[in-house]
Amino acid sequence: MTDFKEEIAVNLPTPEQIITYLTEGRGRLKRGALAKYFKLKGAQRRALRHLLRQMAGEGQIVLAAGNYVVLPKPLPSPLLVEVSAISPEDGALMAMPLDQSLNVQGVTIYVEGQMALRVGDQVEARLTHLERQTYVAHPIRKIEKVENTTLLGTFTSLGEGLPGQVLPLESNAPARRYLVPAQKGLKEKGLKDGAVVLIQPEKNEAAAYGTAPTAEVIEILGDELGGLESLIAIHNFGIPYEFPQEVLNGAEALPARLTKAEVAQRVDLRQLPFVTIDGADAKDFDDAIFVEQNKDGNFTAYVAIADVAHYIKEGSDLDKEAFNRGNSTYFPDRVVPMLPERLSNDLCSLRPHEDRPVLAVKMDVSKEGALQNFTFMRGVIHSQARLTYDQVMDAIGGTFDDVTKDLWPQALQPAYMCYKALLQAREARHALDLDMPETSIIVGPGGKVMKAEKKERHDAHRLIEELMILANVAAAKALERKKAACMYRVHLPPSPEKLELLKTVLQQHKIPFKKSVNLKPEHICDLIRKVIGLPEAPLLMQSILRAQQQAVYALGNQGHFGLALTHYAHFTSPIRRYSDLIVHRSLIQAFNLPGEGALNQDKKELSAVAEHISITERRSQRAEWDAKDRLIARYYQDKIGEVYEGTVTSVQKFGVFMAIEGGVAEGLLPMRLMGEDYFRFDEKKHILIGTRSGVIFKMGTKAEVTLIGADLTTGQLTFALGKVDIDDIQLEKPSKGGRRGRKASRQNDRERGGHKEKTKAN
Repeated sequence: MTDFKEEIAVNLPTPEQIITYLTEGRGRLKRGALAKYFKLKGAQRRALRHLLRQMAGEGQIVLAAGNYVVLPKPLPSPLLVEVSAISPEDGALMAMPLDQSLNVQGVTIYVEGQMALRVGDQVEARLTHLERQTYVAHPIRKIEKVENTTLLGTFTSLGEGLPGQVLPLESNAPARRYLVPAQKGLKEKGLKDGAVVLIQPEKNEAAAYGTAPTAEVIEILGDELGGLESLIAIHNFGIPYEFPQEVLNGAEALPARLTKAEVAQRVDLRQLPFVTIDGADAKDFDDAIFVEQNKDGNFTAYVAIADVAHYIKEGSDLDKEAFNRGNSTYFPDRVVPMLPERLSNDLCSLRPHEDRPVLAVKMDVSKEGALQNFTFMRGVIHSQARLTYDQVMDAIGGTFDDVTKDLWPQALQPAYMCYKALLQAREARHALDLDMPETSIIVGPGGKVMKAEKKERHDAHRLIEELMILANVAAAKALERKKAACMYRVHLPPSPEKLELLKTVLQQHKIPFKKSVNLKPEHICDLIRKVIGLPEAPLLMQSILRAQQQAVYALGNQGHFGLALTHYAHFTSPIRRYSDLIVHRSLIQAFNLPGEGALNQDKKELSAVAEHISITERRSQRAEWDAKDRLIARYYQDKIGEVYEGTVTSVQKFGVFMAIEGGVAEGLLPMRLMGEDYFRFDEKKHILIGTRSGVIFKMGTKAEVTLIGADLTTGQLTFALGKVDIDDIQLEKPSKGGRRGRKASRQNDRERGGHKEKTKAN
């Protein structure tokens, strides 16, 4: 007798049949129409829903509003793509669209052609559609950017008179190792085993089959990996870190002060008690605030930003270099600035008790926190004090020092009251509150990693953040009203694929989440409220963050989902973001503000600028994460063998990522070190299931783990399940493809649109 479930399965259409019928139906049909066509009833219809969800998870179809089943739109051709990985199976190059909105689940792009490419290269390519979501990219041209033609690696001698060997520190280097011929003067260079070296691969030199390519050592960075983590990331990600001499000369030639005529053109704001509020270790102060509360309870808030456009002329060497870098890049032990120090730490730093040119916005804010009116002006300020966040937080708590006791009634208290009003408005519009503490790494003298800890943010940080966000909103609205060019900061709602994965995670923790046809920030806020207070709240908040799209720059206004704002642009930090400099220039042009620096570029050029600075921002993010991973690995090197309580943060087919010490560090617990059991990966539920024990590893699962490895080469921590003797464990070097896949898993979890102003990327 045939089993009832088997009968249902037999009568169900195959995915191929469903896709064929959808194609005949112009790629869009109601689910009911599919069921009717295939003559499905009752339980078979329920089984069809399950099959369609499975197909959607694999990227074969899209489940749209109104119970529609839709074929995915083919990718446009030609398309800008980035070479993203080397396939571990066959060594083929894989790519992903530069447009984040086209990176949907199930899309696979192979790269073919004669153009010499490596991971990180960006090209314009013609696409050939093979089947479903699989394409072949045929490169037409390489997109111009800073080329990283050199590689970093660790040197090992192979013996007297023999070539040396260099193993690249970049996981996706074109070759796994390079040979340095003995005649290249290795002894004279003073090379030691383990030294970190910069090599130049030999060009037009065909290596014999099965042998490694050759290279020349052009610089020795240090005798060991420790202490070079940031420099390694700078090289591996092609961050421009040395200013050309003509750029430095241009910066040094700038006048130190405004002329009397220039001051006379500007609005004199020197009588207002502006202050800067930054971290204790900040060296540049590019924004200052002053807030006063009116008798009716409303506020007048000023945000003054260093007038970078006054100094950097469009098309100058300084401007070209700033565009090339796109933004500053921040590491725990150093900063790679967008502008030379002469500008970032001197002329464009709003230092106390000095006259400084600014582009300022005066904003009328209601006692409910609503932006009612605003005026942009070029002015001159004279900052009264350089305050730290901790100083201001102490003042908020009633503890004053010699500086804050005088500033509290005239400047700080009104600013704090305004912040409370803005916070009320933020909550009313349902902006997402995904304020996750970041890991702070303290690097001391000699590059020693002194401490790694979670850094909490408090009201002093948020006070500045809310005022900066308000100024950004005013800039976007002002430019739109004038129909002027604006570099919008766009953050789109989560994609259906990411929401489906989030729903799967939430179901494991029995948290209901009904996906809305028209998802709004308030729906995510409701979810956050359900999560807050639960033991696994930090991890669930991380899952909500992972579901968000990455924010990008664009000329078209599409709003900012995370901040629940219809208008948003970066205005408040032109010394570290090129986007803000464009916004400043456009404001000067649109409002005919006095002095030079008005925007001359047309919108066609600005579209390419938006794409470029979105790419440089991602490049900097990845470099910062890479350096932090290596520094964390060095910090934990002397803790190998210690036992920790770990919490699963991500489940992959090769194991699970575990967080320790409250999320300060994260590492891999590979499947081969999970005991005697064999674990099966359930891709739909995103869990690992022990085939013998039935033990389930899912996000939030806690387990005792032993730290058995901290690899400075990859920046990876490795754990074994339970309390183990590390002498009994044979550590395996991951394969090149596997290593990339594991690192990519962590980076994919991180690359989401942030919502913080007065931080490096929001």
